[in-house]
Amino acid sequence: RCGMSIFFNAGGKVREPSEIYFGGGNGKPLKIREVYVGRDGKPVLVWQKGVGKRYICHESSKLTYYSADLITWHEMSGCTDSVWLNPVYGNGILFASYGGKSYVSRDGKIWNKLENITDRLEKTVFGNEIFQCVQSVTGGVITFLRSTDGIQWDSYSFDSGYASSAASSQLFFANNLFILILRLSTGYYAIYTSADGMEWKKVSAFKGDTAGIYSFETLYYACGKYIIASYMNAIQVESRKIMYSTDLVTWTQCQGSATNLPSVRSVTYGKGKIILCTHNGYHRYSTDGVNWIFGSSVDSNTLTCCIFADDRFVGVGGKNIYVSTDAVSWEQVSVSPYKTVFSKIMYTG
Repeated sequence: RCGMSIFFNAGGKVREPSEIYFGGGNGKPLKIREVYVGRDGKPVLVWQKGVGKRYICHESSKLTYYSADLITWHEMSGCTDSVWLNPVYGNGILFASYGGKSYVSRDGKIWNKLENITDRLEKTVFGNEIFQCVQSVTGGVITFLRSTDGIQWDSYSFDSGYASSAASSQLFFANNLFILILRLSTGYYAIYTSADGMEWKKVSAFKGDTAGIYSFETLYYACGKYIIASYMNAIQVESRKIMYSTDLVTWTQCQGSATNLPSVRSVTYGKGKIILCTHNGYHRYSTDGVNWIFGSSVDSNTLTCCIFADDRFVGVGGKNIYVSTDAVSWEQVSVSPYKTVFSKIMYTG
């Protein structure tokens, strides 16, 4: 139920109020940030409250939980789909999409399905106040979808100039830049950067096997370097290696425990350390982005996902939640509510 106030001048004309509020379901008013007409012609209200500081965990059984303290967990409602292929948080909004189904949460408790969106938005990124994803690659033209709130999306196209050879693309946000990786049918890669996601500049183009790059499974920026995970070679596509670059032009293979990795689950940075977790749960860390060391096991479990939040590392391993101040010694703080395996964790602080 929504209660709104309309203000009138003495002459009976509508006076625009400086602030508009409506009930938030808990007896407290929420300020409306903006009102606009959606694709279906109905008014859409964007309110100010936002998700706030919450830890969000996802289980292998497709259940999603939220917690403010990592101890007490509550199940999020409104969705049973596998929407956690790539959850994104920004502007106080949680956004997730899978198989043409998209959901948003404005309180970290309830998912709301966006019935008017059928585009596949799984690989959405958030940066510089914008949600953005690649919708299609056709004849060298990349079409993006962009949104400030995860609800209303606008399209924008960019001509890469590779009319006949553009095969696929990947979009990342790192170092305050949108980074577009365009894979060409000729075996080359072209890398573009943009501060706003609309004006693009090509910074490099190179042949993959010459550079030793056969995929871009992830791209992260820390310690003054861009960190990626790539297939070992054209044949060993089940194993990855870690590589780095300072300029997105020249790439170098990392040292230490930086080869023969399974698929990468997460990369995070805090207190001078980069932590990389893989599908089999064995994590690695680095203090410079070049030399990598195997992390110690956590009890009898291994870490499948790790984040840095509230000045500490938080990881999931098996059915448990762990915390660490140095990414070396870990302490178990809670267990999965339904005793099923946690697969991912994120923070909205």
